[in-house]
Amino acid sequence: MPSFSDLKRGYRNLWDNAKLTRVDDAKNAANRILSHKARYKAVENQTGVPWFWIGCVHMRESSLDFSGVLHNGEPIIGTNRKTVLVPSGRGPFSSWEDAAIDAIELQRLNNVDEWPIERCLFQFEAYNGWGYFGRVASPYVWAGTNHYTKGKYTRDHHFDPNHVDRQIGCAAIMKALVEADKEVYNYLFGNIEIPKETEDDLVSEFKKVIAGLPADVDICVCVNLKKK
Repeated sequence: MPSFSDLKRGYRNLWDNAKLTRVDDAKNAANRILSHKARYKAVENQTGVPWFWIGCVHMRESSLDFSGVLHNGEPIIGTNRKTVLVPSGRGPFSSWEDAAIDAIELQRLNNVDEWPIERCLFQFEAYNGWGYFGRVASPYVWAGTNHYTKGKYTRDHHFDPNHVDRQIGCAAIMKALVEADKEVYNYLFGNIEIPKETEDDLVSEFKKVIAGLPADVDICVCVNLKKK
């Protein structure tokens, strides 16, 4: 199984170069996830896994149907039945939240300390399985972006190179969520703040520059600060 440390730079490059090819589908999925934000937040509070990551997986696994478990989408919530598909034998579950927590803990995602965008993408692919790795960009992650064209496992162990995944991928949804909800952007990329000492230095240097200029000179200043 590939390691995050080996792949994180590649995932970041893919993210930075990803363009939405199904904009409306991505926005629609993002808006639907946002409408259930409180439920995903409840699971985040119990597991530490970001609510928006959970929402994207829920979209892929069961199209946001809360009768379907996060493990694989089987509609068994409240039926007193256990999962049959992989992972089999999970449950029964009385609530979607209980099932989601079980799915997350089964994958040990509750042990992940930090969730930058690279980690989110890595865990999306790991959650679905590594069958696409080295073959095509996983549609589970990249469908709806320029990184995916075709190719899909239409059933267990059967890869169809010409089949096009009609679901929207998790990365495409994330692109739309970043635009729709500032909280998602700030969580993934952080707020860019100017340290006080840097701000003071900038002001001091600026004053030195303008002090020596003629009074009739128009001044235009552009400051580019890059977060380390």
